[in-house]
Amino acid sequence: MSNLTYKLATLGDFEDFYRIKCDKVNIAWSGFTQAPEKKSFYEWYQRQLASDHRWIYLVYEGQKCCAFFYVDKLKDGNFEAASSGVLSDFMGKGIGTYALAMQIFEIQLVTTEGGGLCRGCQTRTLLPISGMRNWASSEWMSSKLEIYHFLEASINFING
Repeated sequence: MSNLTYKLATLGDFEDFYRIKCDKVNIAWSGFTQAPEKKSFYEWYQRQLASDHRWIYLVYEGQKCCAFFYVDKLKDGNFEAASSGVLSDFMGKGIGTYALAMQIFEIQLVTTEGGGLCRGCQTRTLLPISGMRNWASSEWMSSKLEIYHFLEASINFING
């Protein structure tokens, strides 16, 4: 696996995010039959970026945006690894596993030691100055159980 990083999405990242959401495999996995209409999807994206209940992250392999994931804050104050997707050209490389691990990591940060998700912060203590985290190939997790062990996470699955 090459160098994977992720960052909190910004308005300037819309085209990368839209490209993933228009990927035929992602459309099917999302339960839709066609790509979202760009103008209404852009408006939805703006609302999500302004929301205090959803954080959209983008995953990069090198400089190429290849995946996304959401972290949602539920009404009861808990956090959820809500959704994720990988561009079909990047499937089979462990990027989905990485995205899941980073969803769990972000939720752990916000739920332990008073951490918090921060909209628009590039210098918050939870992220390096660049706003990106690196995933070295030596940290590759070959299964979900290894991710949970690595993160010392206690995961409860709903419906499965």
